[in-house]
Amino acid sequence: MLNKYSISTSGPQKTAIALKQADLIILTRPTDEEIQQLCQTFNLNKFSFRYRSSPEEVSRFHRTTSDVLDNPFFLVVYDYISSFKHIEKQLAPSLIIFDSDHLIICTDSEDSCKNIANSNYSNLSEILLTIFRNANIKLWMFL
Repeated sequence: MLNKYSISTSGPQKTAIALKQADLIILTRPTDEEIQQLCQTFNLNKFSFRYRSSPEEVSRFHRTTSDVLDNPFFLVVYDYISSFKHIEKQLAPSLIIFDSDHLIICTDSEDSCKNIANSNYSNLSEILLTIFRNANIKLWMFL
């Protein structure tokens, strides 16, 4: 499912605006069509999402290319989904693409998505820092 949000002082607000205009985009267990739409809209490499639900995905952080996003970064961290029965499914990758004006999150973790969507974060940086903190990422690694 693909959901678009605008960020306001009271937190993320679900919106029907164009995908390019959304501040926050959350894809929960997205379909191939939703991935295709996202990649076409933001000129992203579809291959980046190939292992989006697979334990074969690798944690990583790097710049990525896009003619639409301004100097975007690509981050992969893992969510723990306790409701899944098998360990192979419990550790699910979260793919995060961001620039100064957009945050795109792609994950199988419905709880993580609900927590962000129902938060009172008033800017993308707060959301991103929370993701870093929850993933135990040391911020100095990226400076």
